[in-house]
Amino acid sequence: MSQGKASHIVTGAFAFGLGLLSTASDGALANSGTLLSMFNFHTKESIRVNPDTRAGQQAVNHLLRDRRTGAVRPISPELIDLLQDMKVNLERRHPRMDVVFHVLSGYRSPQTNNNLRSGGGEQASNSRHTHSDAIDIFVPGVSTRELRELAWCLRRGGVGSYTTDGDNFVHVDTYKGGVRDRRFPNGSRYRAWGWSPSPRLCD
Repeated sequence: MSQGKASHIVTGAFAFGLGLLSTASDGALANSGTLLSMFNFHTKESIRVNPDTRAGQQAVNHLLRDRRTGAVRPISPELIDLLQDMKVNLERRHPRMDVVFHVLSGYRSPQTNNNLRSGGGEQASNSRHTHSDAIDIFVPGVSTRELRELAWCLRRGGVGSYTTDGDNFVHVDTYKGGVRDRRFPNGSRYRAWGWSPSPRLCD
């Protein structure tokens, strides 16, 4: 599934609209009220919500459910914060863009993860998707390289880049542990795989 093909999909199977857009002050992002627009590539459902509200949280949890089993789990607030910050930063870089995160995978139940692994998939045995703190995404109009580098510069956890076999997306999670931990120049942790971050990337 390539980014080019997916960019022509029309969203809007269902939607929730709550809250107002926020702004940043003194260089710090203010997440409260920042709307998230998300489209589930597989179910064709879309939402535009303020995830800081109860209804917004429920809409995000539902959209990112395990589509194979129907299991719904609360999505990590830290992951939602990361997506909100990515949206604000992307729209600053692209002033005319209304960022819509196209989601390939959100929550994945252990049952689904094991089934995919037994079928020859390369999913990790303890995938962060099973912990509700990981998401696989792309944004039409934004290159995979820009998206992954933005996520990496925000320094929240793991960043994976997948650009082979027709795939073109970025994995992000907010997990800080694991054997693949490396260090940012300021000492905070990150994990990266599938590409090599430049030491000066975020200068």
